[in-house]
Amino acid sequence: MKKLIVIMSLVLLVLPSIAFSKTKITFLNFFNAPELWEPFFKKAFEEFEKANPDIEVEHIFTPYGEMRQKLITMVAGGTPPDVVSVPSDVAPEYISRGLLLPLDPYLKKYPEIRNKLNDIYPSRVQAYKVKGQLYAFPIDIGPDGIYYNKDEFDKAGLKYPTVDWTVDDLLNMARKLKAVSKYGFTFDRSLHRLYTIYSALGGLPYYDTKLTKTQFSHPSSIKALQILADLCREGIAPTAAELTTITQQAAGTLPFAAGIIPMQHMWIGAISYLHKPGVPVKNWDTAPIPKGVRQVQISSGQGFAIVKGTKNPEAAFKVISWFIKDETQIAMAKAGVWFPARISLGPIAQPEDKKPEHFKETFIDTMVKYGFRPYWYVPGWAEVNQKISSVLEGLWNGRYDAREAARRIEEEVKGIKLTPIF
Repeated sequence: MKKLIVIMSLVLLVLPSIAFSKTKITFLNFFNAPELWEPFFKKAFEEFEKANPDIEVEHIFTPYGEMRQKLITMVAGGTPPDVVSVPSDVAPEYISRGLLLPLDPYLKKYPEIRNKLNDIYPSRVQAYKVKGQLYAFPIDIGPDGIYYNKDEFDKAGLKYPTVDWTVDDLLNMARKLKAVSKYGFTFDRSLHRLYTIYSALGGLPYYDTKLTKTQFSHPSSIKALQILADLCREGIAPTAAELTTITQQAAGTLPFAAGIIPMQHMWIGAISYLHKPGVPVKNWDTAPIPKGVRQVQISSGQGFAIVKGTKNPEAAFKVISWFIKDETQIAMAKAGVWFPARISLGPIAQPEDKKPEHFKETFIDTMVKYGFRPYWYVPGWAEVNQKISSVLEGLWNGRYDAREAARRIEEEVKGIKLTPIF
């Protein structure tokens, strides 16, 4: 009898630990940034764990610029995270390296999640799909727009940009804004973001469709680059060096949000910065990339993926699925943090305070009409990107003209092979 009591006691001690054991999922991400964590992600993960008490999410917070190397290092070391947030421009490299698991078996198992793929912007799905298999589920969109300070426009006696404004309108407004501000305008210097404004000015795609050569030496591309370089030369836009300085002066926000620049070409994520407490610029709005030679809206953003080597793929997929559901996507948008990859939710993705006023026209309508996934985002692009960006920095700093920049680009990248995988 005593022996039975002892056995029963041991069973009772063990059962709770079995019943309440949790699967721990590690998630490599950069969501601890203040403009992301407190407004949305903290609560989103709390709600996930409440709805899934058998799963605990452990975050491996990593600065955005260090995410790629961190993932490669962890996988090589035999300690891969279970889930990773994947930017669209590096997805092809991750896939070609075999770092991610195809999601298709889980989409087949969970048709309610698979069906939501039909509600994702096609260009966003293309960023993560190789040879018919999907390797990450698109969570948000990252289109570009032009942000403008209404107070500065009023000072300059300018009408606000309209949906049908042109690149000539932008250039004229930038020059007039220069009369009331140190600068009139600035454009994003990353190749990823630069493409929308460069295309509107007539620049050709960075590479030919066979990925054998760049197209910066084409007269149309040289002309587009020279227009932007002239803005820097004339002091209408900051040089690369000046932009670095004023970004530091903005102290944790953006030059536009700090009131340093009255009109700035930026991605949709800048909205979250403009909603941070204490931001100086309050009276602002957005306009679409102006009409020009070629209309393009960059299709980019984050996708959530299961990392190869995980011991908990089912639980990892549950985490991913949580961020696809209506309630989470809507909450993400209302917080002004990220904006849904779901097409049906586009019209209601505007932040609750209705800022920017022309959110839909700037970001959603243009994604539907002109969404574009750069086809040159393939293995080898990371190195090419670095080389081209270095040359263009010299152009923005006035060390040479666009024709010379194009020549230097060809010289710098001629030995680097881009490997098609799509």
